[in-house]
Amino acid sequence: MATVAGAGQTAEACNVFFYNRITAVRTIFAAIVVLGCFTLASQIASATEPTPLQGLDHYIEQSMHAWHVPGLAIAVVKDDKVVMEKGYGVRTLDTHAKVDKNTLFSIASNTKAFTAASIGMLVDAGKLGWDSPVIDFLPDFQLYNAYPTRQVRIRDLLTHRTGYCGNSFLWYDTYATRAEVLHSLRLIKPQHSFRSQFCYSNIMFMAAGQIVQAVSGKSWDDFIKTRFFEPLGMTHSDVTVAAMSANKDAATPYAMLDGKMTPLDRYYQKNIAPAGAINSSVSDMAHWLLTLLAGGEYQGRRILSQAVVKAMETPQIPVPADARELRLFHELNPKIHSLSYGLGLFMEDYRGEHIVWHYGEIDGMTSAVGMIPDRHLGVVVLTNLDTNWLPLAVMYRVFDAYLGAPAYDWSARAEKVWAGIEAQAKRQAARLAPSRAAHPKLSAPLQGYVGTYTSPFGKATVTLENGHLVIRHGRKYVGDLTPWNRDTFHVVWRYRYLGDTWCHFLLGPDGRIDKLKLFGLDTYTRQSDVR
Repeated sequence: MATVAGAGQTAEACNVFFYNRITAVRTIFAAIVVLGCFTLASQIASATEPTPLQGLDHYIEQSMHAWHVPGLAIAVVKDDKVVMEKGYGVRTLDTHAKVDKNTLFSIASNTKAFTAASIGMLVDAGKLGWDSPVIDFLPDFQLYNAYPTRQVRIRDLLTHRTGYCGNSFLWYDTYATRAEVLHSLRLIKPQHSFRSQFCYSNIMFMAAGQIVQAVSGKSWDDFIKTRFFEPLGMTHSDVTVAAMSANKDAATPYAMLDGKMTPLDRYYQKNIAPAGAINSSVSDMAHWLLTLLAGGEYQGRRILSQAVVKAMETPQIPVPADARELRLFHELNPKIHSLSYGLGLFMEDYRGEHIVWHYGEIDGMTSAVGMIPDRHLGVVVLTNLDTNWLPLAVMYRVFDAYLGAPAYDWSARAEKVWAGIEAQAKRQAARLAPSRAAHPKLSAPLQGYVGTYTSPFGKATVTLENGHLVIRHGRKYVGDLTPWNRDTFHVVWRYRYLGDTWCHFLLGPDGRIDKLKLFGLDTYTRQSDVR
């Protein structure tokens, strides 16, 4: 789910919003994090550290300190065995409760591989095909254009090639049901033409989850529990915020906001669940890795066919270096010569090996799952800090260790990439600063901007409170508006994790405020009955 999080969710028009979030996470004042939480004793699940992983403990602890990650858990599997399961740091800063191998984290977009595997089970059962038309199973499925509506196949949903990407406001911060989110797509123009290029879409994976329900008669949630969690012995895993919140060994999500490590609300993921709702531990995820690396078997029981596993790990669409969602991953690892997407998994060539991986990000949590199938090697890394690449850095470190490659500081490399993001954010702010007027001249009194504005992305209301305008969109998007220049306002969201953005009001033919444009999102039309 790059955020979206993020995973884990960055068009040019919303650079300011995106970069403000990142800047908040990675700020120069991050050193005020409570000192010493990273020196807490690690929870050791195996008595002896495998020889290739000698020194990994020290590397992880140093890197956590550099990234200010409160807690991290890792599992490594090799040759059908779990060779490492450990926790580092704390799952919550309030109590300093330690992370262990069973601590729950959100795996975010690493959920997508489970959804692809669910479709694979139904393919094996002869109930559908990878290339079956979506409308055969979801008759109400409708996109903005008629041709892709008729032609889109299940494989298209699982490979991010429908032309739709982003569109997070259709589901993020709303209680819209999965069916309601899908229904809204018919009103949204695609960002690209059908099958023209890779374009990351959480909504399309949610649609695949709806197909699982339509064909199996079970909700996606129940299907995952009965077909994966139970037979794989993933006893700590769940798919709801409620279940995770009730677990005493669940990690608290954090973000660095305004120079302070701040706990975040657990994100309500029900309406996008097949794209990113699974909560799990490294102990449980090790069972999933063992299954994939064994060609679909777990402890002698066939869970997935070899054909399904092979399909998931076979390139379906290339991911070019300039793809906006993956550009930064290319910067992280310039050694990538080819990057592609299979069915719920990324894959690349690395040091002559075929690597399969995915990154996950949701509010206050990040994850990485990676495998080198030909080496029977897998690693999962989970953390409770928003928007950090330490999971990927540790993943590559483990790969290098088993490939006998020279030691390379992937964490430092990731830090360098993030420094570039911060520099770009500062340049963006510098470009915008001169546009702010000392005494903005508005086209109307503040009362003239008050009203209800709607678009396919939902409803935004603007009210006048204590002498200034306030905008509300969904549950958490409540922002205070400050005049910036003419009819453009700076929006500061009260839930500081959301950062800030700008909105611009447009005049209609009658000279009154007629539309509201939220930067990076959409243009909303004012409803006439509130005039």
